[in-house]
Amino acid sequence: MTTFMGLTENGSEVIYADKKRHLYWVVLASPVISWLSIYLFFTFDKNPIFTLMPMLFFY
Repeated sequence: MTTFMGLTENGSEVIYADKKRHLYWVVLASPVISWLSIYLFFTFDKNPIFTLMPMLFFY
């Protein structure tokens, strides 16, 4: 979590905690997870455990 701090015109302190700053990585990874699970499914001799990977990621 990243915290930003600043001062207002009257000198009081303003603190903002950015809790969702790195959530965009999940958005970028979501299409990759689906394609990766298909690739791993066929790479490891059609192992069905890799079909659960998208469900576990999105859960």
